[in-house]
Amino acid sequence: LSRFNTLSNAFSYDGPSVSSAVAIFAPATGSTSLTIFGTNFGTTAQSVSATVGGTACEATEWTSESSAVCKVSSGTQISLAVGVELFGDSSQITQAMSYIGPSLSGIQPQHAPTSDGSTITLFGSNFGQADYSPQANLGGTVTRVAIFISDSSVMLRTAVGAGVAQGLSITQSTQSSDLTQAFTFDPPVISGLTNGLGPTSGGSTMTVFGSNFYTPIEGSLYSKDGTVGAFTCADGCATAARWVSFSSAMMAAPKGIGSALPVRLTVATQQVESTSAVRFSFDPPVITTVEPANGPTSGGVSITLKGSKFGELSSKSLLAAAVGGVACTSTDLPDTANVVCVIPQGAGLDLPVSLDANGVVSTFTNVFSYDPPSVSSIDPKFTPATGSATISVFGGAFGFVDSSPVASFGGTNCAGTTWISDSSAICTGSPPGVGKDQTTSVEIGVLVGSLINSFSYKPPVVTGASAVSGATSGGESLSLFGSNFGQQDYTPYVVVRTHNCVPTKWVSDSNVICTTPASGGHPDLKLTVKSQSWVLNQGFTYQTPVLSQFNPKNMPTSGGIPLTLYGSNFGYEDLSPSVSIGTSKGIPTVWVSDSSMTSTPRLGGGLLHNIEISVDDLMGSQTGVFSYDTPEVSSSTPLNGPTAGGTTLTFYGKNFGTPVDVSVGDTQCTVPSTPAFTQMVATTPAGRGSNLVVKITVAQLQDASPFAFSYDIPIIASIAPLNGPTTGGITPTIVGKNFGVDPSLISSKIGTSACANPTIVTDHTHFKCTLAGGVGQSLTVSATVDSAPNDGGATFSYDAPRASSLKPLGSPKTGSISVTVFGQNFGTTALNRETKLGDTDCVSVAFFSDSSVKCKVSHGSGSSLAVRFTLEGVTGVTENIFTYEPVVLSSISPIVMPTSGNQQLTIFGTQFGQDTIAVTGATIGAQNTDNPTWVSESSLVTTVRAGHGKDFDVSATLHSETSTSASAFSYFAPILSSILATEQPTTGQNSITVFGKYFGTSDQGQLSLAMGNTASTSTYSLDTQAVLQVPAGSGLGLGVQITISGQSDALTQVFSYAPPAVNSISPTSSPTDGSSAINAIGFNFGPDNLVTDPATVAVGQTAATVTGRSASHQQISLDIAPGTGKNHDVHITINGQSISLVGAFSYSAPAVTSVEPTLVPTTAGVILTLHGSNFGPSGSSVVASVGGVQCSSTSIVTAHSKLTCTMAALSGSSLDAPINVNVDGVTASSTGVLKVTGDGTSGNPALWCSALHKAYGSSSGAYYIDP
Repeated sequence: LSRFNTLSNAFSYDGPSVSSAVAIFAPATGSTSLTIFGTNFGTTAQSVSATVGGTACEATEWTSESSAVCKVSSGTQISLAVGVELFGDSSQITQAMSYIGPSLSGIQPQHAPTSDGSTITLFGSNFGQADYSPQANLGGTVTRVAIFISDSSVMLRTAVGAGVAQGLSITQSTQSSDLTQAFTFDPPVISGLTNGLGPTSGGSTMTVFGSNFYTPIEGSLYSKDGTVGAFTCADGCATAARWVSFSSAMMAAPKGIGSALPVRLTVATQQVESTSAVRFSFDPPVITTVEPANGPTSGGVSITLKGSKFGELSSKSLLAAAVGGVACTSTDLPDTANVVCVIPQGAGLDLPVSLDANGVVSTFTNVFSYDPPSVSSIDPKFTPATGSATISVFGGAFGFVDSSPVASFGGTNCAGTTWISDSSAICTGSPPGVGKDQTTSVEIGVLVGSLINSFSYKPPVVTGASAVSGATSGGESLSLFGSNFGQQDYTPYVVVRTHNCVPTKWVSDSNVICTTPASGGHPDLKLTVKSQSWVLNQGFTYQTPVLSQFNPKNMPTSGGIPLTLYGSNFGYEDLSPSVSIGTSKGIPTVWVSDSSMTSTPRLGGGLLHNIEISVDDLMGSQTGVFSYDTPEVSSSTPLNGPTAGGTTLTFYGKNFGTPVDVSVGDTQCTVPSTPAFTQMVATTPAGRGSNLVVKITVAQLQDASPFAFSYDIPIIASIAPLNGPTTGGITPTIVGKNFGVDPSLISSKIGTSACANPTIVTDHTHFKCTLAGGVGQSLTVSATVDSAPNDGGATFSYDAPRASSLKPLGSPKTGSISVTVFGQNFGTTALNRETKLGDTDCVSVAFFSDSSVKCKVSHGSGSSLAVRFTLEGVTGVTENIFTYEPVVLSSISPIVMPTSGNQQLTIFGTQFGQDTIAVTGATIGAQNTDNPTWVSESSLVTTVRAGHGKDFDVSATLHSETSTSASAFSYFAPILSSILATEQPTTGQNSITVFGKYFGTSDQGQLSLAMGNTASTSTYSLDTQAVLQVPAGSGLGLGVQITISGQSDALTQVFSYAPPAVNSISPTSSPTDGSSAINAIGFNFGPDNLVTDPATVAVGQTAATVTGRSASHQQISLDIAPGTGKNHDVHITINGQSISLVGAFSYSAPAVTSVEPTLVPTTAGVILTLHGSNFGPSGSSVVASVGGVQCSSTSIVTAHSKLTCTMAALSGSSLDAPINVNVDGVTASSTGVLKVTGDGTSGNPALWCSALHKAYGSSSGAYYIDP
C-alpha cells in the first residue's frame, strides 16, 4: 500500500546568476555573439533567454550550466546591462557591454557656400541600422540632426558659416567621432565696387559687391576692417566695414595714396582681394609751389614741394619726387602739406618737378632750375695762334649728364665741346687768334659761366733772323722767322734795341720783314703782336769795331790819365763801350762817335800790354802796345813777426800795380789784395832768422826795399800732460809759438832735467820730447830754438804715488801679517814715504822698488778700505782695495726652541774681532733677537723672541758686517691632541676648537687648518688652541690638519659631516626613455663638487646622472636612465654616506596609440605593429595580448615607442579586440584600435578576406569570397 503526500512551493532551484560577459563591444549593426558567464543557467537547452540593455537578444543559445551565447541586436548605447532569465528568475550585471561609437572617415563635397542649405554626405561606420537621430556639427556652427541613410552614411544640411579647414563631428547616443580640417566654406569673392575714387584723408564710403560675404549677425563688424592696398583703418575710419548681405558689404576708405589699389575684406579667417578689374584710387597729389626754385647740379640739397593731398605721414615711404624726370635721392613728408625732396644731380633751366604718390603722378612744370655753370680753371692756359688745340675746362654745374655745353675763348666758340662731368668739359679744336688774358666761357642752354683773364694764345716766338751782320748806319732788310705771328695781319712791329725797325710787314704766321735802324753792337730783336712780345737775345749783329790808333803810349801804375782811341764801327749811339789793358778788363769808356772814344785806365803795371775795345760784346784790339812805370818803395811796417808766418807787411811808395810778387829772404809772400798805386800789403810765409831782405816785383819790374824783416823768438804756453810718472819715459807735448819746423834746432828742459829727443807735432806751435825720471811739483818747462831762448813758460809735476793691488788682499781682524803693496810712483829708497790701510797706519813700511813696498798690518776691521801712500808730502789714494776678513757664522746652539721663545741662543763663527761693542744686531728670519752680546772672537749670545715656523736664516751683524747661516733655526712644530666638535651639517659655517701645543702666541698670517681636503678659515686663540670655522663639505671619519708656517700635524678620523636625508622626490614617475629630470628634496646633500664631494644616485639598481646640487645643500638634481617598472627604491650616496627612499619612483605605464594593421582575421600568425610610448628600452620584459589572448611572441623594434607581436588564434568574429601591454609588471589596455573580422566562415566574408589580405599580403594564397 503506497501513500504519497505533497508539500507545495516548498523547494526552489537557485536562479541564474550572471558574473561576466565576453565581447564587451559590439558594432552598431548588431548580430555579434556575446558570451555570458555565470551559474545556474540550467542543465539542458531549457528556456533560457538573454537581454542587453533591457532588449531581448535576437537569439539566445544555452551552452552549459555556466554560459550562454546572445546574438546581440543593433543599437548605439553604451554601458548597457546584460541579463539572463530562466523560468522566471533573472540576473544581470550593469555596464557590461557597449556598442562601438560612430567613426567618421570622410565627407562629400568638402566645401559649400557660406549661406545655409547646402547638403553634404558624411561617410564612416557604426551610424546604426536605424535612424537614431544622430547630431552633427560643422566648424562650430549650430548643431543639426543628421538625416540617417545607412550604418555608413548620413546626410547633413549646412548652416551659415565661414572659414577654412573646419572640423566636423557626429554624435550618436553620447558617442562622438571627429574629423579635423575636413571642410572649407567657399571663400568670399569681390566682383564690384561703387565710389572707387576717394580723398587721401579717407572717410569715403563704398559698397563692395560679390559672394560668400558671411557674418554671424547681420550688420555686425567684420573681424577686421577692410583695406585698400596696404592702407588700413589703423588710424581710424569714419565707419567700420559692415556686412549687408551674402553678396554685399559697406566699408569706409582708409587714409592713403595711390591708384588702382586692390580692395580687401577679411571674412572669418579668409581674406579676399578684389579682382584686377575692381580697383580703388585716391585723389592725385596737388603741387602749388616749389621752394627754393634753384639748386646745384651736384644735387644733395633739399627743396620743398608745397600743396595738398600728399597723404598721411605713415605713407611717406610711398612718395617719390623727381626733378626733370630724375628721381630725388630721398623723399620725405614732414607734414601733410609739405614734401621734402633731396634733389638729384642734374642740369637745366625751368625743369618740371613731379610727385609720384604710390602710382599717382602729379607734375608742376617750369618751376626749378639748376645753377648756371661756372668756370674755375682751364688746362692748358696757352695754345698756339693757329688754334685747333684740345683744352680741358674745369668748373662746376656742367651737369651730371651731357647737357651739350659749348665752350668759347675770347668770344669764339670751339669747333667742338665734349661734356665729361659736372666739373669738366673738353674743347676740341680751339679757335685761332692772338692775344692774352682772354675770357673763357661755358654755355649750357641759355646759362653761361665765364672766367675772365683765364686764356692766352702763346706769344710770338722768334727763332732767327735773315741778316746777322750789318752796317752800323742801318737801312738793311731784315727777315724774322718763328711762330705764333698770327693767321692774319694783326699789325706786328719789330724793335732793334730801342729803335723801331720800320716799316714792318706781316708775311705769315712764321715770318715778318723790316728795315734796320742805325745803331751798333749785338742788339736784341723784339717782335710784338697784339700786346704779346718775344725777344730774340742778340738776334742781330752790326759790324765789329776796329781800333786803328791811341794816345798816350804809357803811364804810371796809378792810371787815371785819359786815353783817346780812334777807329770805326763804334756805333751810332752810346752803347757803353769798354776798354781792357792787359788783364785790367772793362775800363769805363766814354763814347764820342762811331769813330772815337775816350778811356781812363786803372792802376796797373808791366810792359807791352794788349788793348781791347768792346762795343756791345763786339771786340776790336791791338797787341803789345802799352806799358806802366817801374815800382819804388819808400817805407814798410812791421819789421818782425812769428815763425809761422801770417804777418801782414804794409809797403809805401809808388807804381805798385799788378801783377806783383813780394819775398822775405828767399821765401815768397802772399799778396792778398790788389795794390794801390802808393801802398800795398803782403803776408809773410813761415820761416826763421833775422834781418832778412824784402823784394817787390810789379809786372816783371823789381825794386829792393831798404827795410829788413826778422822772425820772433820762441814762447812756451803749456805742456800736456801736466804730470807724469816718477820713472819718466813719457813724451809730453809742449805748446806755444815760434818753435819753427826743424826739431834739431830745439833744446828743452823740465826743471833741471833735459827733455830729450824733441819732435815737431805741429809746425811752430807743438813739439814733443822724452821725459827723464824724477820727482817734484810745478817744475818749470823751458826751450831754446836756434839759439833763441824762450819767452814765457809752463810747469810740470811728477805723479803722486798710487797703489794698484795688494797681496794678499785682506787680513784677519787681528792683523800682524805683511801685505805687499803694488803700484807706481813709489820713488827711490832715499825718499820719505808712509802707508795707511783705511785710517790705520802700517806698523812698518819696507821699500822694494818704484812699484812695490811691504806693509806690516795692524789689527782692525772693515771691507773695501782705501790705501793711502804719501811720498815726499804727495799723497795718492786708492779706494776699495783692502779688506779685513769678514765675519762668518758657522753654527748655533740650540737649533730648535719652543714657540714661546725667551731663551738664550749662542752663535758661533770666526772674525768676530776683539771689540766687545762690535755687535750691532742679530735676527731669526725677519725678526730681531734681544740683547745680542759679544763673547769672544768666535762667539756671541742673544735672546730669541716668541715665534713659529722652521728653517729660518740666522744672521749677526758685527763691525757693520752681516753674516747669515741659512735655514739654521726652527721653532717646535705644532702638535694636535684633540678637537671639540660634534657632527656638523654639510653647509658648514659653525666653529670648532682644536687643542694641542706649539701653536704660537700671535697670528702672523701663517696658520691654516683643513677639514679632510678642504681648507678652513681659522684664527689663533692660545699657544695651545685654535678656532676653526667648519667649511661646507661632506663625508665621515675625516681628519683635521693644522699648518703653522709650513709645519703641520694632523688627527685622523676625528670628524664627520651629518649624513644626507631625503624627504621626497619630484616627479615620482617618468617616461621609460628617462627624458624627465628628477629632483630629490632633503638636506645635507653637500656642495656641488663631484671631485671633493662625490655624489651618486641609483633608481632601483640603475645609476642616475647627478646634474647639480643647490647652494642650500637641500636639493639634488639628476637625469634618470631609461628603464621600466614601478615602486623603485631611490638610493642617494654623498661621499660615502647613504640614504634610501623606499618605493618612491615608478616608470610610466605603457600606452598604445595606434596599431598596424587595424583590421585582422582571427587566425594565428598575424604580426601586429604597435605604436605608442613607455614600452621600455630594447631588451625590456614586455608581453602583449590581443583580445585577452597572449601573443605568441613580442619584441621591441624601437625603444620605448614601437613593438611587434605575433597573434595567437582568436575565437569569434566581428568584435573589437582590446590590446594589453605588460612592461615589467605594469599593464595598460587599449581598446577601439583593432578590429577582428572572424575566420571567414561567419560574419562578413569580404571584410574577413580584406583583413586577411592586409595581414598576410597578396601572396598569402588566401581565397577571396565574393560577398
